[in-house]
Amino acid sequence: MFIIHRISSILCVAYMWNILGIEAYVVAERAIQHLNPRAQYQGGWPLALSALNTTCPSDTPNQCSGNSVNPSCCPNGQTCVWGASQYAFYCCPTAADCEVAVTNFPRCADTTWNMFVQGSSYFCCEPGSIGVNPKTGKYDGLCEAADQPVPTSLLATMATQIGGATATSVASNATQAGGPNQTNPVQPNSSTSSSDIGNAISHWPIGTKIGIGAAVVIAVIVAIVVCSLIRRRRARMAVYSYGATVDQYDEYGNLIPQTGYRPGYEPYRRQNEGGVANNVTVNVVHGDQSS
Repeated sequence: MFIIHRISSILCVAYMWNILGIEAYVVAERAIQHLNPRAQYQGGWPLALSALNTTCPSDTPNQCSGNSVNPSCCPNGQTCVWGASQYAFYCCPTAADCEVAVTNFPRCADTTWNMFVQGSSYFCCEPGSIGVNPKTGKYDGLCEAADQPVPTSLLATMATQIGGATATSVASNATQAGGPNQTNPVQPNSSTSSSDIGNAISHWPIGTKIGIGAAVVIAVIVAIVVCSLIRRRRARMAVYSYGATVDQYDEYGNLIPQTGYRPGYEPYRRQNEGGVANNVTVNVVHGDQSS
């Protein structure tokens, strides 16, 4: 009887221990992992504004202005930092310069924006806007509305963000602009202005410019030589052609007057009966006319 009681006690204790262990396992809380904030955001490029609007949106209130560049905006909680080597502003999580991050891992301060190339730097526009590299005025990019006519030569090239969302263009405008990276909503004018030609030539490689310049110089020299040879040949033909005016002289050096025909003469010395020459007679023959 004592043995049976001991076995019952052991089984009861084991049962209660099992219940308490399961309950303890369920009640235990998961530990919170603290991630390094620097792995989430290190800096990005700001939001550009339009040529007529210089006020930052309410959700991107920090304005970056000055240094003769167009104003741009950083999201709330970020700091505008001027990069002298980039000649542009960028957004940093603190006042510390984050140039290394934004140049090696370019992305927008808000990855929902689209990023565009501007020289050695970048700028960002909200989806549906056109990225523009202005030809005159202040440096740095502009963002224009999708229905704003913009010359194709001023359209900025869209870039892919490193670690951010994939850049997307305005689908309804991509075909008319001539490529997937351009978002001009209006078909560009077919006529080419002199300024557009000069802008295109300025982007040619130096070797191409030197080659074209040498070819032009050689072409001019060849044209001058050919024209000179043609003039000389025509001058010779004029001298020896029929009816050309050529001074003719008799045997004493006297100029023979021209009568309009091609003159010819046959000088001979007429002698008197005594055999002494007393004068010279010149018979002038006018063409094939008989005397």
